[in-house]
Amino acid sequence: PVCRALGEALGEGAAGAATALVVVGDGSASRNEKAPGYLDERAAGFDAGLVGALEAGRLDQLMALDASLAADLLAHGRAPLQVAAAAAGAAGGDGSPWVVRTVEVDDTFGVLHVIAHLDAH
Repeated sequence: PVCRALGEALGEGAAGAATALVVVGDGSASRNEKAPGYLDERAAGFDAGLVGALEAGRLDQLMALDASLAADLLAHGRAPLQVAAAAAGAAGGDGSPWVVRTVEVDDTFGVLHVIAHLDAH
């Protein structure tokens, strides 16, 4: 609820204006034995959902990321991604998917890093 409220306030303030929002956050830090959170079998599914939501421009799927599971997996990017998703939804108004320009994924040191460029549809 806090992420949604903050994002919606940002989005409403940006509606109708040329606005850029830079969001930094990581996925799980539990992708292998050398990762900060060691290996957790749930990390692959969590990260696949996160990356899939970004690739599809699905704001609702980003909003549905599980806070408890994210904490277990040391996925500190959940909150910023949810704020961004709520801001994009509030600014866009109709909740339609965003157009995905690029998604780059890396998991150096067992931590998921994603860079995504999405534009309003």
